[in-house]
Amino acid sequence: MTPSVAAHTKPKNHELQLYPHDEALIVSLTDYIAKGLGNKESVIVIATAEHLEALRQNLTINNIDLDSAIGLDQYIPIEAASFLQTFFVNDWPARYLFLRQLHLY
Repeated sequence: MTPSVAAHTKPKNHELQLYPHDEALIVSLTDYIAKGLGNKESVIVIATAEHLEALRQNLTINNIDLDSAIGLDQYIPIEAASFLQTFFVNDWPARYLFLRQLHLY
């Protein structure tokens, strides 16, 4: 089962995709991110440190200049565990804290 990623998603579109293993996730996200960066769009990725590293490796192999994309605020990798801690209150997400944290990036 290989999930498909829409080439052009609408702004504020949310999608849920399930993957049989991490490799399928990384391949799918690499393609999605590369298309977005190729279209000069900004991409925010909130993922585990391991997934961010795998994405970095795959994007670099695919000739994506991540240093430039990061410098232009086109690629914004965020480590999930530390990010989640910044906007949870009593084990529940606080919308105002979440939005405040996004503005810091």
